[in-house]
Amino acid sequence: MHRAAAIAAAIILAAAPALADPAARPALDFSETGQNSSEGDDTAFARSLAARYADSLAAAGIRADLAAQGFSCDAGGTYCTRAEMTGVCANGWSVYFNDGAPLTSRLTFQCMGAAEDDE
Repeated sequence: MHRAAAIAAAIILAAAPALADPAARPALDFSETGQNSSEGDDTAFARSLAARYADSLAAAGIRADLAAQGFSCDAGGTYCTRAEMTGVCANGWSVYFNDGAPLTSRLTFQCMGAAEDDE
């Protein structure tokens, strides 16, 4: 039974889409902070996303790569997000998977509503 499970796992792993040398791909651009964008806006993050995944990787491979870069994906696999706190504010980057259509993205910037202490 264990041998059959090991063989099945090897087949699944061999069939899973993987990124060919992720280090050789263009980096994602997280430089735009402190702003909001609508899904599909032309931002540096959106352009870097398109460049990194230009060769039409399967969604599972993209999700795995995003997870390796600090993104968390929803259970349904429809979007992945990454957030970074700066004081009482959060910058967020979201990637949306659109059933065979190109990936889209959105930037979000939200503050907790409390003033940051300058002391």
